[in-house]
Amino acid sequence: MLSFQNILGFDVSEHNFDIPTINSKLCNLFTLATSSTRTLAESERIQHTLSAYSKILQLVTWARWVGTKVDLFEEGKLTQCQDFMNLATMKFNKFVNVSGKFHGSTNIIQEDIIVMLSHRTSTKRKQPPPINADDTPTPKLCRDSLLFLIDYQTSDKVKYKVGDKKEHAGSTVIVHFTIIN
Repeated sequence: MLSFQNILGFDVSEHNFDIPTINSKLCNLFTLATSSTRTLAESERIQHTLSAYSKILQLVTWARWVGTKVDLFEEGKLTQCQDFMNLATMKFNKFVNVSGKFHGSTNIIQEDIIVMLSHRTSTKRKQPPPINADDTPTPKLCRDSLLFLIDYQTSDKVKYKVGDKKEHAGSTVIVHFTIIN
């Protein structure tokens, strides 16, 4: 019973997504789960193997390959567990030969992106102060200067034009745009 529970809760990440190791561990568990009164049928072995392989959600190509094998199993075209495990080992070896490593994961790509973005926003970085052309830090705008910035005409009702200069709070402000009514 303990071996059967281990089959049901088999964690592929404990074996670093190494398919040959997963296959040998599953075969061992299948043997241990067999008793004089209970044997695991080929279809049960294939089903448990498919369940283990289905937990590997990345590489996407691997997940698609397992999906096609699930379809073949449901159609009754996948009948030998050992042959299926051998096919999985060959597929695994192809991935390793191409990229040097099988980059398996139990998360889908979207989940990984969400984790990366949430981690990035949770660690706030201090922004450097903006620099002018003469390498002096730009002074922060205070409430008074904001009032001047939204003002578009003088007290004599003369509208500011591009290039006009005005002294305000100890600094010279140049008009860079005009408001068109």
